[in-house]
Amino acid sequence: QRDLELLAARGMIQRVHGGATSLHKAPPELSVYLRMTSEADEKSRIGRAAAAMVGSGETIFLGSGTTALEVAKALDHHENLTVITNSILVVNELIEKPAITVVALGGILRRSELSYIGHIAEQALSELNAEKVIIGIHGIDPLQGLTNHYLPETMTDRKILKMGKQVIIVADHTKCP
Repeated sequence: QRDLELLAARGMIQRVHGGATSLHKAPPELSVYLRMTSEADEKSRIGRAAAAMVGSGETIFLGSGTTALEVAKALDHHENLTVITNSILVVNELIEKPAITVVALGGILRRSELSYIGHIAEQALSELNAEKVIIGIHGIDPLQGLTNHYLPETMTDRKILKMGKQVIIVADHTKCP
């Protein structure tokens, strides 16, 4: 009670019935294009390492985001690979790789990520399986696990995580506290 009153007096929270709410909103998410240059070398190394975990002939799910895009770029030497994705950028990257069959999901366009989410994507995901799911994430918290501030995307991510036998998280150091 006293802690909440102190924080309210400092202008950090607003008291409401039953508790408090933050007065500080999270900054708006940068678009995928603006994030491409951030930690580019690290993301490229992560992408190559994740691609090395993929075997020829496998079916994988490759998510959206800049680090997942680096995985797609590193899939050059894979034969008879099937990549399921909800990412427009991943589809565009794989267009010129004829040894890779691309399965693109539809749904509601998430403009900041250039990806598809929502019921249509989730319905398609329920019909598909993959040996590996390779997915980027907005944050990793030691107590909360994988985190995301955008609920509709979180719901789609939950379906994605369930479709694979193995999950590979691709995230640079900025995703950890």
